[in-house]
Amino acid sequence: LKDSLKKLNQSEYSMNVVLWNELMVESYQEKLSYLGEDPYIAHDGHMLYWLPLHMLRANKFSETCKLLKNEHFLTARFQLLGTLEATSAYTADIQNFQTTQCLQPSTLYHTEAVNILMQVGNYLSNLDNPRSPRNFQYDVGQALILLGVSIQKFSSWHESLECFLKSLEIFKSIGFRENHPDIICTTRRIELCSLKPLVLVAKNSPHCCRLKYAKELSDRASGSQTVPLDLISHPGSAIVSLDFSAGKNVFSTIGNGFLPGIGSKESAMHAFYEDECLHSVENKMVFEPFNTQEGAFMYLAVKDMNKPGTKFIINEDRSMSPKLCPTLCIGVSTYPMVLLVARDSPNRAIFKYSSELLREKGAEGNNISLDLISHPNCALVPALDQHVMKSGCISYSYLGIGPAENALKARFSKRNEIIFEIGGGLLMRAVSNSLAFGNFIICTKDEFLMARRGQQFMVNEEGSISPVEAPHLALGFQVPGKANTIVSDELIAVARSLAGVKIQNTNPDFLNNLYQKYICSIISKKE
Repeated sequence: LKDSLKKLNQSEYSMNVVLWNELMVESYQEKLSYLGEDPYIAHDGHMLYWLPLHMLRANKFSETCKLLKNEHFLTARFQLLGTLEATSAYTADIQNFQTTQCLQPSTLYHTEAVNILMQVGNYLSNLDNPRSPRNFQYDVGQALILLGVSIQKFSSWHESLECFLKSLEIFKSIGFRENHPDIICTTRRIELCSLKPLVLVAKNSPHCCRLKYAKELSDRASGSQTVPLDLISHPGSAIVSLDFSAGKNVFSTIGNGFLPGIGSKESAMHAFYEDECLHSVENKMVFEPFNTQEGAFMYLAVKDMNKPGTKFIINEDRSMSPKLCPTLCIGVSTYPMVLLVARDSPNRAIFKYSSELLREKGAEGNNISLDLISHPNCALVPALDQHVMKSGCISYSYLGIGPAENALKARFSKRNEIIFEIGGGLLMRAVSNSLAFGNFIICTKDEFLMARRGQQFMVNEEGSISPVEAPHLALGFQVPGKANTIVSDELIAVARSLAGVKIQNTNPDFLNNLYQKYICSIISKKE
C-alpha cells in the first residue's frame, strides 16, 4: 500500500509539473509573437533564460527547437544576458534535451542539437570585430570554446574544430602569446579533434590504450560498473564516438556500425563490462574488431543475440585484449587519418608536387613524393606502424598525415587512379567507395579475378586533390592547415563555389557482389 501511494504521488507530482509548465508557456505566447517588434519584450529576463526549460517540462519538444532557432530570441538573449551567459544558457538547454527521456537520440542529438549550436556559433563569429573592446573579444573566444566542447558531445568533431580554430584566432588577435594559458589550452583542444580511430595494435605498442578506470570496469562485486572510458595512456583523452557519417561509411557493408576513436575526455563514452564484452552505454552497442589481426578497425555494433560478441580481457596494465588473441590490444592509429573534407576547407591537403603528379600521369615507375605545403613538414604517410596489412586476398593500408621524412610516393594512372609505390601498387579509394563528407581514405589491392579498379581522382589548380565524381570534396585532415592562406583569392572563390555544389550520385563504382560476399565471410568467420 505504501509503495502504491508513493507511485501515485509521484505520478500526480509529474502531472502537476507538466500542467504548471504548460501554464507558464501559455502566459508567454503573446509576448513571443511580438518578440521582434516590441523592444520591451526583449528585456524579460525570465522568459529569455527559462522559457526553453518550461517548454521542455511541458513536453513541447518541437516548439522548444523552434524557439531556440528563432533569430529574434537568439539576439534578445545575447543582448540581455551577455556573450558568455547566453552561450551557457544555450548549452544548458541542449543538455536538458539530453536528459529528457521522451526523445530518441537520433532525432535530436545529430540534427537539431548541432544545428542550434552551430547557429549560435555563427552568431558569435559575427560578433567578432577587431574594433571591439579587448575584454568583449575575449568573452567571444571563451564562448566559442564552451560551444565547441558542447558540440563535441554529439560526435561533431568537424564543427567543434571550427569553433576552437576561431577561438584561437581571436586570442591571437588580442595579443596573447604562444605561452599564454588560453592559447595552450585551445591548441590542446584542437589537437584532440584529430580523428584517430581505435585499431588493434601489438600489446607492447606505444599506441596501446590503457583505461583509467580499468579496475572499476572489471569489478563485478556489485554488478556491472558503468565508467567513463578515460585514458591514462593518453592524458586528457578518452575513447569517444567519432563523426557518425564516417562510422556509417566505414561499416556500410556490415549494417549499423559506428566508429570509436580518441578525443577530449569531456566527450568520453561510458561503458560496462558484461559477459566479457565491452558495452557502450550511449548507443547500447558492443565493441567489436573488424577481425583479430593487427591493424583491424574497432567498431560499435548492435549486439546479435544469436551470436556471442567478441570477448575481451582486461590486462594488469589496464589495456584490453581480444580473448582469442591476447598478443594484441585496443590501441589507436599512429597518425590522424586522411579523410574527405569540404573543397574549401582550410584543412584540405595542398600537395607540394601536384604539377609533377600531372606531368608524370600514366608513366609507370615515376612515383612522386606526397609532401604537403598546406601542412608544413608533413606528408601523406601510412597511418599505422604496420604499413601494409593483408586480410585474405586483399592488401590494404590506412593513410594518415605525418612527418615528411616518411612520405609515401604515388603516381596517376591513365584512368586517373592514384597508385601507391607500397604494397606492389595499392590503389586509393574511399572506404566502401562512399564519397561522403568525413569518410576515410585508404588504399587497397585485390588479388582475385574480379579485382576492383581504384576510384578516380583529379588534381585541382591549387594543388589539392578531389574525387572525380565528387568535386565538392577534397583530400584533407581533421588537423588545422594553411590551405586558405597560401592559395590565391581567385582559387579560394572557385573552391567555395564547388564546395556548395550538390552531387546526386556520391557512390560510384560500388563494391562488386563478389567483394561484398567476401567481406561478409570475413566478418562471420571472425578471423
